Amino acid sequence: MDFKMKWFRMYSDILDDHKIAKMSPKTFKIFVFLLALTSDEETDGVISLDIDDMAWRFRITKTVLQKSFKELEKLSIIETNNGEINLINWDKRQFKSDDSNERVKKYRENRKKLGLKPNLNIDNTIIFSRDNNRCVYCGSSKNLCVDHIIPIVQGGTDDQNNLVTACKQCNSGKSGRTPDQAGLKIIDKSAMERLSLYLADSKQLQIDNVTVTETPPYTEQIQKQKQTQTRTNGYAVEKEFFQSALKTYKGTKRGLEVEFDNFIKKHKDWKSVLPELLPAIENRIEASDNHKSTGAFFPEWANFSTWINQRKWEEEYPTIKTGGPF
Repeated sequence: MDFKMKWFRMYSDILDDHKIAKMSPKTFKIFVFLLALTSDEETDGVISLDIDDMAWRFRITKTVLQKSFKELEKLSIIETNNGEINLINWDKRQFKSDDSNERVKKYRENRKKLGLKPNLNIDNTIIFSRDNNRCVYCGSSKNLCVDHIIPIVQGGTDDQNNLVTACKQCNSGKSGRTPDQAGLKIIDKSAMERLSLYLADSKQLQIDNVTVTETPPYTEQIQKQKQTQTRTNGYAVEKEFFQSALKTYKGTKRGLEVEFDNFIKKHKDWKSVLPELLPAIENRIEASDNHKSTGAFFPEWANFSTWINQRKWEEEYPTIKTGGPF
């Protein structure tokens, strides 16, 4: 019998996911069952809401199932509407992968389009040694390989500033995506600095942006929006990194397009300083938490545009000295 078992992705970040932490044990079990059921039916994250059938397949009562659905809706994990259940972010978390043969074929085709040789022509040990034989995403020293930070499929090249050491687990999970798209973070400062140089020098990373559909009447507001998107068109990869910083920032902020447009207009060196934004914001959050824990004063968050315009990411925050035996 030719039978292929269906599967779904479960990520290690569930250990620290605040939504998962808030689930009751029964609801977590039902959440996992929903993932399995949706994967089995191959419906791209939307399944029919059949309480009787689900209760039987999950081996629980209808009352418990309905209570768990309400809990999952409250946590914004599912949506129920018109007799259907929609698992939010299914496309992002449960993306479809090619088999290895198709992936290798596409990889070589993309390299050919960029004028590159069919395979990466570099001694892996050079990259490993430079990166201290550790994965730049998780720090592991096991099962290492070379990864393109900006993948070939998105216009990345074999420039050594775009190459890093990665463990096979991170590399496989990242697939043809940027670290931000895959939910990974570069923890190696030197790798971030090299990426900054690569983005500043790479003119080939002009990835097409999404098409904007205009709805008449053609108002001034739509005109401004179009001008903004025209100016920032072709910077999809850079926007991914900028969006991470924008999401992490704690102060008042506007939409991605507006803030990104302001950033590139205000700073001619925006490509080279882009990788500095997120670490600076994370440092400020840590400094703020440390000050508040001791009752020390710490300035409030400025508007994001003010923070950008005044190059606040270049500031260093004083550390709080705590008492101790030494």
